Amino acid sequence: MHKNFERTIEIAVEVGKSESLLSAIEAGADDVVIELEGTVPYRSAHAFSISDYAKIFELTHSHEINLCLSMDWAYKDSEIRELAKTFEKISRYLPQRVIVADFGVARFISQNYPIAISAGSLLSAHNLASVSFLKRQNFSRVRLNPFLTGRDLAMIAQRANCELSIQAHGDLCFSFRELCYASSFFANRSALRQACQPICRRPYMANGKLGYWLSTRDLELIEQLDWLRELSIKELLISGFSRPAEYVYRTVKAYRMVRDAKRAELTNAIEAAKKILAFDLGRSKTQALLGDLDKSYIIDPARPPIAGLLIGKIENISNNTATITSASKLNDGDRLKIIGQPFGKGPSFSVHNIKIKGIKEAKYLISFKAPKTVNVGDFVFKISLRPVENLKELSAIAPNNAEVLSKNDKPERSLEEKLEIIYSTLEQFTGSGDVSKKPLYRIEIWGKPKPQVRIPPNAELVVDFREDIDDLNENVRRRTILSLPAVIVESEWQSFQKRVEALLLKGHRRWQIGHFSQLEIFKMAKERGDKLFLTCGSTCNVFNLLCAQTMWSHGVQFINLPYETDCELIKNFSDERWVKRFGVTIYGFVPLMTSRVAAFENASPFSLLGREWSFKVFPKNFTIIRPREPFCAPPSLLKEKLSSFAFLQIQVDSTVAAHLNELQTIFRLVRKAKGIRKASPFNLAKNRRI
Repeated sequence: MHKNFERTIEIAVEVGKSESLLSAIEAGADDVVIELEGTVPYRSAHAFSISDYAKIFELTHSHEINLCLSMDWAYKDSEIRELAKTFEKISRYLPQRVIVADFGVARFISQNYPIAISAGSLLSAHNLASVSFLKRQNFSRVRLNPFLTGRDLAMIAQRANCELSIQAHGDLCFSFRELCYASSFFANRSALRQACQPICRRPYMANGKLGYWLSTRDLELIEQLDWLRELSIKELLISGFSRPAEYVYRTVKAYRMVRDAKRAELTNAIEAAKKILAFDLGRSKTQALLGDLDKSYIIDPARPPIAGLLIGKIENISNNTATITSASKLNDGDRLKIIGQPFGKGPSFSVHNIKIKGIKEAKYLISFKAPKTVNVGDFVFKISLRPVENLKELSAIAPNNAEVLSKNDKPERSLEEKLEIIYSTLEQFTGSGDVSKKPLYRIEIWGKPKPQVRIPPNAELVVDFREDIDDLNENVRRRTILSLPAVIVESEWQSFQKRVEALLLKGHRRWQIGHFSQLEIFKMAKERGDKLFLTCGSTCNVFNLLCAQTMWSHGVQFINLPYETDCELIKNFSDERWVKRFGVTIYGFVPLMTSRVAAFENASPFSLLGREWSFKVFPKNFTIIRPREPFCAPPSLLKEKLSSFAFLQIQVDSTVAAHLNELQTIFRLVRKAKGIRKASPFNLAKNRRI
């Protein structure tokens, strides 16, 4: 491993191709972020091979650029073992930094390799408690959620005890990062595991209008760069795994220009950089919540969500020759994408034999050969320029010591020993003692239950902690778990903490957290000796036993498995040594997306892919989007695979719960009601792999 190259604020860029890597180096990037085969849950078109890795290592070292390895995903235990094998192969060529979003992976790396660990986007650090917790888990740098307001960001930066990173440019997710299950629900492909099928980029109906209502613009924080530097933000990230080399070159060059500008030249540098970024082949731009909130439009429903430069619409077609009027000039070899009207699909192709005629108002009349499938009125996007010239191919770069990858010295400890060390500590968390052999049913009611609702004796009640439960039956109140929301931003943290502390002093000891940062709320209660009963909600996304151990070691007794549970996870977590520490949601409404894009709150009803969606504001300034119909686990799955778990969770609305007097009524609803998906949301019964 070679030394770190320090800067006041680093420009980091993700690259997914060799030409993008070389473009990043040419433009002056400080850090390059890559994916590597064997370290990603799925096969990735952007992952470099092991044979290329040595060349990349030598190349970045020779240019004094930090090499970062991205593992910003959730991993199963079997995948951690495969990842460990890959690290053995590159153990003599370790990167300066790894970007991790899984506590199990972080634990394995920190105990075995001298690598700095950064918290990735998927951990969604959105308050100071997140930063403090991650620092104690050996993370030296934390990437903050891009949907923080300037006030939230400043409050965190002023008191943070480790380095901070933030995304400055590129793709934005409509959802609050890890709180998106739409891809799994509709396509059985997990966004948490590098297989996102971008449902948010599709058109759907809202208020009677068809549009891209979930499609966000690209982020651009070039105007905020100096302010971010004053906050001591250590790293600005440019997302770009799937973007072409021209995008990488232009964005890095623009941000480097502003970063290096003197104070007196800053305004001119920003203007020059914005002109460069206008042709980065991305989407239209937004400053998210860091800009002027009255002017920062995050959603662009009228524009097809293509990452490219919109150059015009087709005005005429004659003899397979299309004509457009555009302010952007085309060159031979440029690649175009056509999007049909209304909001249809279209072909991609390289243009040749272009005819350009200049017209007034600095626009061009451009004619080119087009496929037969295009029509008048279709959108035309420039998605790539002609091939980059004067750049060496990565294959032509010969590393000085490439043989170490194939002739590695025997490590100090074997791979099996390294894995055994971290997994052996699980034994101290076996069993529970608080749960009977039969699973306990938990009824999670969204909204305060009405007085006439009778909770069965073998069930618990889970309600929002902001609901007043003092008027509930005392027997029911003792079995009630108070649930925290999945997101508590820094500006709301103090008020939430005071509310929790008041409830603790009143004797409420049973809680469910929605994010790992919320463990910090209960530190004071633990210090004074309060006996708490803590559980993790499904939104904590615990995918492996090492991640579960992190939760257990911080006082969590039980963990709800992720909404994206599949049969492999069920088998792994159903080991008799710790099965009584886990639960599974068997009926309910999947919160497909949790978003902070307030402009979307007025859109109702929703219709996407033939299904109706509903939404609610929960908590303030956040929107939860979910399908109108619930899902349920098949009865055979309940009997054969889930019966050994500690608890089975049932989620219902208070409006539905008012009519549910017995648990058996719920099961009749689960098995017979019309419109309910006759499977779990992620096809557990079909043995599919998430």
